[in-house]
Amino acid sequence: MTYIEPIIGKVLDEGRDDWVMIDQLVWYAKQTSEEQGRDLEQVTTDLLNFLLAHDLVVVGELGDPFQRWDGSPAELVSKVVAALKSFDWIPQGATEIWLANTKNGDSWGAHSQG
Repeated sequence: MTYIEPIIGKVLDEGRDDWVMIDQLVWYAKQTSEEQGRDLEQVTTDLLNFLLAHDLVVVGELGDPFQRWDGSPAELVSKVVAALKSFDWIPQGATEIWLANTKNGDSWGAHSQG
């Protein structure tokens, strides 16, 4: 089990009912970085890389329907991290970046509730 697996479960469980604001992911990453003495940017990057590379979430903006961003997982992680850096890692809703579970993400979230 990787150190980010508990965060993955939390993010995906929340995403089963609604979109997840990037602030929530950062909050979980910050908790983990503080508890484990890890770098916040690295935890966030690892988490986003895993979620995107395993097709568990898509990144985008709210709309009707959800406005998915295009790009490879690496491109999307870079875009999100750049936005978070511009807000000094305290986005407070200002970035308008959201995560939406994929079918794979919903299945993972349901599995983690066991």
